[in-house]
Amino acid sequence: LVYTPHGHVFYGYFGKALTGFIVTCERIAARMTERIVGLTPAECEEWLRAGVGRREQYTVIPSGVDFDHMEKEAERGKYWREEMRIPREKVLVGAIGRFIKIKGFEFFIDAACRQIRKRDDIYFVLAGDGPLRKEFEEKIKDMDIEERFRIVGWQEHTAAMIESLDLFVLSSLNEGMGRVLIEAMYFKKPVIATRVGGVPSVLAGGAGRLVEPASSSAISGAIDEVLEDRHNALEMGFRGHDKAVAEYSSGKMIEKLDSLYRELLSKG
Repeated sequence: LVYTPHGHVFYGYFGKALTGFIVTCERIAARMTERIVGLTPAECEEWLRAGVGRREQYTVIPSGVDFDHMEKEAERGKYWREEMRIPREKVLVGAIGRFIKIKGFEFFIDAACRQIRKRDDIYFVLAGDGPLRKEFEEKIKDMDIEERFRIVGWQEHTAAMIESLDLFVLSSLNEGMGRVLIEAMYFKKPVIATRVGGVPSVLAGGAGRLVEPASSSAISGAIDEVLEDRHNALEMGFRGHDKAVAEYSSGKMIEKLDSLYRELLSKG
């Protein structure tokens, strides 16, 4: 039995009682599992701190991204801004994900409001959908930033949107790895992300800018830093791209999974 959890629900999703029940179930299930595959070393450490399994059960295999497919999708990026009526000469900051509390998009929206009120060269875009969409739309309307903050719904070709961005933000309160970070890194986009879950592992080595979670001021401050130092932002993009290609391709993931399965099968 091989178990591959993508993240966990040990905090941020449910109340104390239900979370405790889930953790107990995970501890019991771990006793019947040969190997638990985590996406990042930090994710594995969080599971171990929760008392799930033994250290020797854990193997780290990041979720892989099909970069060739993304390249084909990105061709649409040439026209994406025009379709969204966003001027090409403006700075465009974006985020992608499900519209649920754990993604922290309310802090992204608040940070966007801070930026829009002090800069006239910046636009924001949020792609996705979910139960909080109406709340986010009302929040943007109440802040009177609709002209420069777009909620664009689910995107069939997310690579086209990412390719059109100048800066990508991940505002999550809990995240196993942040696959969308890998996609942004591949396209050499400077990245700002919260210091949660496995995100620090993904951005290690200067591949992105980490900020504290649940803080719109931290996100806004990081946006200022990135936009004011374009040379460093460019270098960050190149470092991110190199790391994405070296560590997070679908080919690398398949090789590691194949090796794991062969190891387990060889034990009979």
